[in-house]
Amino acid sequence: MTIETGLGFEVDSFLKAISPTEAVAVGKLGSSAKSYKPGFVWFQRFLSEQSLEKDSAFKRVKDIPAFFVAVRRDKKIDVARSKTFPDRELLKGFASYLEKKEMAPKSVRAYVGSVQALFKYFEIEITTSYSDLPPATIVNEKHTWSIQQLGEFIQSFDSPLYYCLGVWFLQTGLSNIDLLRLPYGKIRSQYENDVNPICLNMVRWKTQKFQIKFRSFVGTQGLEAFKEYYESLPKALADNDLVFPISSVSIQTYFARRAKEFLAKIESKETDSASGTPTDTKKDSEKKKRNPCCPSSLRTGFRTFLTDGKIDNGKIEYYMGHNLTADLSKTYVNKSDDSWRATWKAECEPLLTFKET
Repeated sequence: MTIETGLGFEVDSFLKAISPTEAVAVGKLGSSAKSYKPGFVWFQRFLSEQSLEKDSAFKRVKDIPAFFVAVRRDKKIDVARSKTFPDRELLKGFASYLEKKEMAPKSVRAYVGSVQALFKYFEIEITTSYSDLPPATIVNEKHTWSIQQLGEFIQSFDSPLYYCLGVWFLQTGLSNIDLLRLPYGKIRSQYENDVNPICLNMVRWKTQKFQIKFRSFVGTQGLEAFKEYYESLPKALADNDLVFPISSVSIQTYFARRAKEFLAKIESKETDSASGTPTDTKKDSEKKKRNPCCPSSLRTGFRTFLTDGKIDNGKIEYYMGHNLTADLSKTYVNKSDDSWRATWKAECEPLLTFKET
């Protein structure tokens, strides 16, 4: 089956290329493709509307395929005064169009960036330097953790399952989807033979198509949390059972509930330290949009703690399952589990362990 979006050959080819093979086989998009598609839909809408304006300099550019034709044609022109720069002018107009729709700065930048990524796939360079993009303001900021404060947050969890999850998020730097798809068989032998730290030799679920292999680890604190959680289960896990058989929505809901109480305590301390002066609640309505202590904030904390600990950035990228240059990726993958285990335990575990109170 083919992917047909009604947005043209270029968009369909790009979305197909970044989608997992099994999804394409049934005519579906992968998660990355789904995140890009809204930008293309909005760009198509903008192009169709701008071509109808009386003062439009690009009346023939009514859709994305026509935009490709205009950009390719303009790049072949050598005489500076004859160039019209449809890419620069229309991307600038697109950004302004989105802002008038009252879209958040992050969305504006993402949608304009999706067009740039589309052209990069076809090896056509276009720049957003002249697009007057809004500053990359983060409306829903993640909480800025210290290791001990994060430890206090995790220790507020009254469930062995969620406490274990919290420690594992911290020590592995894994995303929600990667932890939730982890089968017990992946760790059974190591756990039953008291291997410490446990090595998770993985391929990121989000980027399966590109087979990005990496390793992550669970140290002493994570193993102690897992033992308590495992012993609380009604029966032993089989190899095919998920280590954490819950949904992402359940995790988000639980974290949000615990965060509400946790953040209230922090604000209370800040109020007391300011001699009774209330803290600024100017952005309360924005905070309600997203939990700043969401699971992904722990993944961000993982990077921050290792960066502050002067861990080589290449190693951090590898632990997090990010794509590396071919040479570096090959070097890291070819290093043995035991070698990585020793490296992580010596360099990273002390930075990813909080004092239990």
